[in-house]
Amino acid sequence: MKRLALTLALLAGLSLAGVADAQDRERGRNLRGATETRDSSGQIIRDGKPLTPEQAKAAGMAEAPAVITRAGITCTMTDATATASGKVTVDGAQIDVKTYEVACSEGLGYFLQDRGATAVAFDCIQVAANAAATPAAAPAATPARRGAPAAPPPAAAPTCKLPGNQNANAMIQPVVAAAGARCTVTNVSFMGFSPANNLRRYEVACSEGMGYVVDRLPTGAPKAVDCLTAGMGGQACTLTTKEQINAYIGSIASRSGRTCTIADTRIMGSSASGSTYYELACAGSPGYVMETKAGAFVRALDCLEAVSIGGGCTLTNTAAIAEVREGQYLAALRSKGIPCTGTEFRLLGKDSRQRDVVEFICSDRPSGLVAFVAPGGAGDITNFDCFEAEGRSIACQINKKENLMAVIQRSLAGKSECQVRNFKVLGASATDGLVVEVACAAPVTGFIVDLPENRGPVNSIQTCAQSAARGGERCALPENRG
Repeated sequence: MKRLALTLALLAGLSLAGVADAQDRERGRNLRGATETRDSSGQIIRDGKPLTPEQAKAAGMAEAPAVITRAGITCTMTDATATASGKVTVDGAQIDVKTYEVACSEGLGYFLQDRGATAVAFDCIQVAANAAATPAAAPAATPARRGAPAAPPPAAAPTCKLPGNQNANAMIQPVVAAAGARCTVTNVSFMGFSPANNLRRYEVACSEGMGYVVDRLPTGAPKAVDCLTAGMGGQACTLTTKEQINAYIGSIASRSGRTCTIADTRIMGSSASGSTYYELACAGSPGYVMETKAGAFVRALDCLEAVSIGGGCTLTNTAAIAEVREGQYLAALRSKGIPCTGTEFRLLGKDSRQRDVVEFICSDRPSGLVAFVAPGGAGDITNFDCFEAEGRSIACQINKKENLMAVIQRSLAGKSECQVRNFKVLGASATDGLVVEVACAAPVTGFIVDLPENRGPVNSIQTCAQSAARGGERCALPENRG
């Protein structure tokens, strides 16, 4: 079984702490000032004058499209209002700004700051997070004397108020869908902002059970990783619980036919072919590894079979399982008269009959042993050594190549001065042995041998040139192509 190359895409390489710090800086730099200034009747104050709602909307509908363009956001405007005017500090200098709120057909609405030549946009989910995190201002003092004009209420952090911007779940849903996540959003929170690349990060909870962390840049498709993956990258979800994650993984695993009360889960990684692997820990029974593709169950693997996937099982005590399984395998071999004083084994996979493909290191079999053993040891057992396994495209893993080269070295004793440096099994020979290409240490050149079935002295030796001239196998090892 080939070792799977697995990857974990962990949130564009950004740490949560870095994004949160950046968010705090962004609040202070851009959202402080230009607040929603209102008079005692609640009317918006703009340029020192109150605006009626009708006047604010007219100004917003007329002026906001140009601000949207300067802000560089994608927004087909469906509603707008002017909200205030004021000052913000940029690079140490205070500048005058006008602000707007816009609703967009794409989903997310925005709070806009018009800075003249430039403009800045904050989506309404980000604005709501800022408002929730901004301490409330102290109330205005009571007038000292009767008849004195009432002071306006204190400036408040801006919030989105347009009807189209009130449903945060609906606003973020198109973003989540564009990221390819299978998620009907039931809750959303803003996780942070990175001024380095204008990345915004959100967490969403989903009715399907598994939540996601979603990254959105000004251009390009957004990206989403599920909460299990996010947790491994230090981005702990708060809207989706571990119990919900386990239940979601369990709903996929239920198609495996295995009985498992899930105690814990972890993601192991994804392969280049698009498969994703999860480890499941089961209460009171051995855990296993589940392969999925596009969110659908593909197969279940024993932890012993999955040792080359994502570092193997870590939630299950595989040593205890291996001890029991080794005893079962060796007993099955003895029952069929197959010799092996076993010192180590490794589960390589399954054959077409669903028998376990097992590699053994046997102290009494220098060339190793590969056996196809049915669960429980029932039925026939197919077995051969590591040389024949290579001829069947099965790579031995625990029987080291240098040990197998020593077997060939002994077979060449008295017939060649070759110091074996490499070999390759080319196929079966006419004598029921194997045709093997051998590479030797200089100055001896390589050759083709007929390695007998009992792995005793070789039946024949031909140089690479002799074999090619007679229409036989051609040497292909790098050491023999010089």
